[in-house]
Amino acid sequence: MIVEFHDEDGKSAHNDFQDWRREHESGFFIHVRSENDQMLHRVSCSHAGNTQWQPEDHEDWGSLTKSRKICSTDIRELQDRIEEGGGIIILKICGDCAPLQKL
Repeated sequence: MIVEFHDEDGKSAHNDFQDWRREHESGFFIHVRSENDQMLHRVSCSHAGNTQWQPEDHEDWGSLTKSRKICSTDIRELQDRIEEGGGIIILKICGDCAPLQKL
């Protein structure tokens, strides 16, 4: 099941995203910078910090859900979501957490 988190959807988006990450350690998420700039990560990727990370601890960064996060435990669901979106979407693959390796 795909779940999305974004600050525009409510104040609790950051905390809800962090809760989801803790509950789905083997999951994946797409960090949506823009419609045509998106990156696939593992939940454990260091780019999103640890699951205890709070905006007030990192004032320069703010909320992790300033940019939309599209999450799932099934990477194929995320790939299907991208394909269903129509248009051309540039989905980058994080080189640090290598989400497509060892599947």
